[in-house]
Amino acid sequence: MRRLAFAFSGLLVATVMAAGTPAAATTISYQLDVASSCACGASPYGQVTLNDAIAGFPGQVGVAVQLFNGNKFVSTGLDASFGFNLTTNPTISVTIVSPSSGFALNSTTAGTVGVDGFGNFDYGLHTTNGNGAQGAVSPPLLFLVSAPGGLTVANFQQNSTNPPGSLQSFFVADILGNGNTGAVGTSDTTCTSCTPIPFITSVPEPTSLVLLGSGLLAATRGLRRFKR
Repeated sequence: MRRLAFAFSGLLVATVMAAGTPAAATTISYQLDVASSCACGASPYGQVTLNDAIAGFPGQVGVAVQLFNGNKFVSTGLDASFGFNLTTNPTISVTIVSPSSGFALNSTTAGTVGVDGFGNFDYGLHTTNGNGAQGAVSPPLLFLVSAPGGLTVANFQQNSTNPPGSLQSFFVADILGNGNTGAVGTSDTTCTSCTPIPFITSVPEPTSLVLLGSGLLAATRGLRRFKR
């Protein structure tokens, strides 16, 4: 009985450690609070949180995009459903964590991603379910961005005012809101009053997997010995 109790104790410890307090993270949030020509309801339309200290993913930045008030992501003829910019325009790779389908990266290299009213962005993701409201994708959008040499939240920057007169923005989204579609973007300053959106990856940390596996193995051995 002692061996069995010890085995289940090991499983409990492993499970708690695997699901314990997340590692400390460097986060920064922006609100999607500016609309160019979209009558998409009340602002803010959503929020973007960057996190460059996700355990198990060094040198990568997690991007968590949540939309408010039932808003959804769409493609309506703009170059991207979600656009962003990076300093030095590196070649990137993107791992989309959520949703499991419905989004794809435009290109791994920086280009000209035009969004009406907000000018041009370096990179974009687009929905893959078709254009317009019938192809809308529900939030949140969670993805990891990596590049040679690594990235931090400081690598994300505003787009330039190109063409002249366009709004500067760190991020932009093509959304369906209040029965209308159009582009919304972030204001120039970070949101100090926002609650950061947690970024939860679908892949457990390697250490957590080892701990959980060890606990399960100990429990199994304990059960076998108990039966004997």
